[in-house]
Amino acid sequence: MKSRTVKIAAAIAAAAFIIIRWRAQCLLALRLVVGGALIAFLIAPLCLFLARRLHFNRSLSILSAYLLILAVIFFALRLLLPALICQIMELFAALPRLINDISAWIEEKRCLLPFIPAPNDIPLPDVPVLDGTMSLASRLVSGVTELTLMITLAYYFIRDRERIGLRLELIVPARFRKTVLRTVGAIRLEMGAYIRCQLLISLIVGALAALFLALAGVHAALALGVIVGIFNLIPYFGPILGGAPALIMAASGGFKQILFAALALFIVQQIDGMIVSPRLLGAACSLHPALVLIAITVGGSLAGVAGMLFSVPVVLIFRSIARNWPIRYESI
Repeated sequence: MKSRTVKIAAAIAAAAFIIIRWRAQCLLALRLVVGGALIAFLIAPLCLFLARRLHFNRSLSILSAYLLILAVIFFALRLLLPALICQIMELFAALPRLINDISAWIEEKRCLLPFIPAPNDIPLPDVPVLDGTMSLASRLVSGVTELTLMITLAYYFIRDRERIGLRLELIVPARFRKTVLRTVGAIRLEMGAYIRCQLLISLIVGALAALFLALAGVHAALALGVIVGIFNLIPYFGPILGGAPALIMAASGGFKQILFAALALFIVQQIDGMIVSPRLLGAACSLHPALVLIAITVGGSLAGVAGMLFSVPVVLIFRSIARNWPIRYESI
């Protein structure tokens, strides 16, 4: 027993040394594994469906699923990408004009509110354009490379899921194995329901936001709808963060258009909160609002927007553990 404890302590110490010594490489590896597992988690039902219906082997069903997803993305981009690019360029072109309008408004109101600094008195960061462009290009290449590696890892995760699962199962001590497997199964079911429903809800909300903003007369409604849909993945705070660019863009049309844009976003969020989210998520992934707010706040303070995005899934994982782990003591 003592020898086993010494081995465990030595393994923990060695792992801690490796993580501290090669922290960046460990974080990269963790990011790739988590990203690959998430992609595998999302497309595994489609792969299993193709294998069952078309009688494909595992590898062929995965490749067919990849090709099907790429075809859908290609046709969607071919249909929407030209308009989306034009509207994104319109957003970037409108930004300097909106900044000048806001600066003029601040200068006009300084006589009423003298504590507001003049626009020329606000220090602006000196960012070299060339350095910023090179940094953006480098991050873009790095992101594409990581995404490619994640997709490759997802292929192997799905193809060898039984073998990988068996090896991970053997790592767990025998007396905890049944409980761990039950807990992992519950986490997989709950996370699957949450992630797929959230993606579908964000797609619906983004489409509705683009439609209502277009009806409100806001320019670049399609691009703004995409922004609203992406930020809607963050509960509670997401609609505020995603709606801010739409209100800023509407400022070029005056107070009346701002009011219409705010009303459009309000209607979309009411449809989401009263119809879409309750019907899709249901009671399976329900969490108390106070717990969600605390999780998002803590996640945001730790890791910014990414922390806010992943805070609720982390809470769902801990809730599944809390629900399933005590079952092993029921017979005691």
